[in-house]
Amino acid sequence: QKFRFLGRLMGLALRSGELLSLRMAPAVWKELTLQAVTKEDMRGVDVLSFGMIDGMRNTKSKEMFDHTFDDEVFAGLRTDSKRCPLVPHGTRIPVTFSRRLTYASYLYAFRKHEFTAQISAMRMGLAEVVPKTALVLFDGAELQKAVCGETIIDLEVLKRHTTYEGYSGLEPVVQFFWQALRRFDNDLRVKFLQFVWGRSRLPQNESMWETSMRVHSCGGARNPDARLPLSHTCFFQIDLPRYTNAEACYNKLKIAVEETGTFEMG
Repeated sequence: QKFRFLGRLMGLALRSGELLSLRMAPAVWKELTLQAVTKEDMRGVDVLSFGMIDGMRNTKSKEMFDHTFDDEVFAGLRTDSKRCPLVPHGTRIPVTFSRRLTYASYLYAFRKHEFTAQISAMRMGLAEVVPKTALVLFDGAELQKAVCGETIIDLEVLKRHTTYEGYSGLEPVVQFFWQALRRFDNDLRVKFLQFVWGRSRLPQNESMWETSMRVHSCGGARNPDARLPLSHTCFFQIDLPRYTNAEACYNKLKIAVEETGTFEMG
């Protein structure tokens, strides 16, 4: 029921444009849209298991196999760390050199279909809100973007949706501010967006922007380079001191976004 409810929330996100902050593997989104899931997709979910599968399949020597996989049994480790037999009484059946390919096939199938029931429930909930005829138009990546928004923080888009209060936008400190954001990697830009807006993604497209980021001047301090910027997430606003150089702006902004707790809005 919980996964079905999650599917309904995803459908509401599709219809309303209110994005969800979901961190699910590409393989999950593919399965939701009935796309074929590849071995590389599954490797992204569980590198260790699929590395072991490849290792077993590529081992040609019994001696090498016994040295590397001497304690394996016909069981797989679920995501919740519980051991699950792949065949009846599998926890008591050792994996031998002659059985290695059979074990590798069973383990691959086990990992590939571990979440089939949960994904089916999500798909059912999604279809209760969005017609199936509309859902078939999406592939996995498109559905993820429609539900969660763009994961890459596009600074040019953000800049187009920024206004200034107490600044004209031409001051050196404003240039320092954008230079600092350009120096941030995408993960740090996500943290910046959370810091200033309480969200981890920009709106899905520019027509869906309802408010712009406000860069507000908090000048007047005797030593602005010693001050941290402040944020007001309800108003999508950052109070930016009048830093005198780019390095001070970068360092103080980085400290603020890395060390200030935020409330995730989506």
